[in-house]
Amino acid sequence: MVNISYLIVLIIFLLFQLWLPSFDNWHHLLVSTDCLNFRRTYMC
Repeated sequence: MVNISYLIVLIIFLLFQLWLPSFDNWHHLLVSTDCLNFRRTYMC
């Protein structure tokens, strides 16, 4: 059980490392959507 959990965490960490370059674009897209949704509250 512990070995499987450790393996899952390791896989997630590796995936995060691989997707890190794309994370900036994803975050930017999310911020853009956030701006559209909360345009009344925040000026973008």
